[in-house]
Amino acid sequence: MYGPPAAVQTSAPFPDITYRAAGPLPKATGSAAVYRSKGAVTAAEARRLADALGAGPLRLARHTWTTGASRHGRWPEVDLGESAPGGWNYKRRAPGGTGRCEHGDKCDYTRSGDALPSDRLAKSVALPVFRKLGLGNAKVTVWRQEWRGATEVRADPVVDGLPTANWDTKLVISGDGRIVEGSGSLRLPVKDTEYALIDAGEAVQQLNAARPAHTATSGKRLVEAAVDGAHLVLANATVRHGSALAPFWAFDVRGPDGTRSVVMVPALTLDDQFRIVLR
Repeated sequence: MYGPPAAVQTSAPFPDITYRAAGPLPKATGSAAVYRSKGAVTAAEARRLADALGAGPLRLARHTWTTGASRHGRWPEVDLGESAPGGWNYKRRAPGGTGRCEHGDKCDYTRSGDALPSDRLAKSVALPVFRKLGLGNAKVTVWRQEWRGATEVRADPVVDGLPTANWDTKLVISGDGRIVEGSGSLRLPVKDTEYALIDAGEAVQQLNAARPAHTATSGKRLVEAAVDGAHLVLANATVRHGSALAPFWAFDVRGPDGTRSVVMVPALTLDDQFRIVLR
């Protein structure tokens, strides 16, 4: 059974928290479109991805474009879904120097002892790849993974002027400036039906109304989180026929302990949420 798109967030809206607007929240202005993934990934698109990542040619096998496992695990491996949006994963297998990769065994990339790559180095490696993948206007952020001696560069595309959430492309750069891992969606969804937006305040009410019924009788005291602001985004929503980008309000939430998080709630009526999922 399908329901409306679940709230997407960086921290879950806990059932024992109630959300309250700390000040005025944005009003809805007109409508916004839902974007849907359609069609199949072409051979030309598969070649473009392989070229951008510096990987070998991809062949179609069991609904996946893939390089397959390389001999001795010495070359990058790519898997790309045949259906839109073309979810892909990249992995560079590297000999570890301990005999683990002999006789054709695959060996995961491990920390090479190089210094953690700087933000500047990581971006200089990742940005040309993003441009080849059509992400030249994406919002780029950098995350340092000190525990593995690598830096992750993330590109969140901008669609028709709106930022996106949970539709990112990630590249992990090692200390010696190589791309060692990556993932993303090759094709952006296409514009579909437009729906009237609801005010951010109404979305807060929806969020509170979605609290599980058992909360009222659980004996736990409700605590309050403040919503300090909101802006409109297009977030990844799971629908019956694949995936889509739908309009969400992204709330800047201040928890009862002062911690900050982002909670995203559909910016549409419940009826329209069901329509999107069931189409």
